[in-house]
Amino acid sequence: MISDGMVLTELYYPLGNNAEAVVLESPSETIFTSTSGVQGLKVAENGHKIVFTTFPFEAVSLDAPTPSNRTTLLDRILGWFAPAVGVEEYEMHRLAITQNFPNPFNPVTKIAYTVPTGVEHVKLTILDLNGRVVRSLVDEALPPGPALAVWDGKDDGGHRLASGVYFAKVSAGSESAFTKMTLLK
Repeated sequence: MISDGMVLTELYYPLGNNAEAVVLESPSETIFTSTSGVQGLKVAENGHKIVFTTFPFEAVSLDAPTPSNRTTLLDRILGWFAPAVGVEEYEMHRLAITQNFPNPFNPVTKIAYTVPTGVEHVKLTILDLNGRVVRSLVDEALPPGPALAVWDGKDDGGHRLASGVYFAKVSAGSESAFTKMTLLK
């Protein structure tokens, strides 16, 4: 539970001294109370979740001992919002590439991608606007999971390429994914 063992006494304004309190109705669950009533609740219904408190998050002390501090409260709330079991496994079965960073770039950019499970070989290539491969960054067997490549704006011969739009293409098995990148000089 979000509030297990938490005592929020070190608020920048005391819990319970405010005029606000909420009314608990099904399917909500109480997470914080005070002498003036319910001060926080959580609701999970139809695949949606919400946490509500009558006090601002900033009112919880950063310096209070664990578990009664802002960091623990945030960790627990985010943990409660964590994806349902199986989502991570589903994501590992998909080939994915994210937008390079920085973009536009000069002279170096990072390209993050996900290697799916059950794939024996991965290729990451850089293409020009005509679809020609100008650089091969990855061409090997990789374990499933997140991966990162760095491109220095050069072709396979080590020559610096002209400013313009390029594409990063990751391929694994019969799947491919692309992202558009801009090289500026």
